[in-house]
Amino acid sequence: MSPSTHLVTTVPGTLPVVLTCGHDGGQQPPGLEARRRYPFDGWLFPTFSTQRDIKTGMLTDEVAAALTATLKEPPVIIRAEFGRTWIDVNRERMFAYSGRAASPFWTEYHRQIRTFVRRLKVGILLDIHGTSIPEADLYLGTVYGASCSWWITETFARCLMGMGYRVVIDHPRLSGGFTVQAHGACNGGLDALQIEVARPLRLDTDRRLRLAQDLANVVAVGVHGFRKS
Repeated sequence: MSPSTHLVTTVPGTLPVVLTCGHDGGQQPPGLEARRRYPFDGWLFPTFSTQRDIKTGMLTDEVAAALTATLKEPPVIIRAEFGRTWIDVNRERMFAYSGRAASPFWTEYHRQIRTFVRRLKVGILLDIHGTSIPEADLYLGTVYGASCSWWITETFARCLMGMGYRVVIDHPRLSGGFTVQAHGACNGGLDALQIEVARPLRLDTDRRLRLAQDLANVVAVGVHGFRKS
């Protein structure tokens, strides 16, 4: 499906799974000014960054394809096509952009997520990001247990570690941003995990494809759990 007029691509699906990707877009919305750094970022307020999470959009599509092949049903995909230079959808509105003209783009992204979260009521939201922090391969952010039920978090962590990945849960810098906070269990939404993928995994095509299938296999375990309950 092509992007909307607000540069948000939405692909509907039938699985109780929503895949979001907000930081791999590169388009400049017409007439928008670049975001300006806010005071005390990374200390009193969220860290300011305009860095693109390279290959996370591709990984999102690959996880979706693997899920469709594994479970014979597609997930929902919601992806921002605009760049983080102008809008950061993983920040609350006051930190997400610098001019009013950006508001409809930020709003549309979260409106699309909210629509499918409310429609599903129960399921998994994976917010896919990239990081250059070298301590692990994958970082799972749950807002310190608030955005996701413990059994989903444990399932992801144990399964992925069993597959050979180094996994950290709720790293102080990667514990879950606005998307999982707003649309996760802590706000009456789905079980939401922010998953940060180390750069080497994203840039190596073979490793990324393997990760996509591994993530799909773990998500399948969660989906079966929801459907049995």
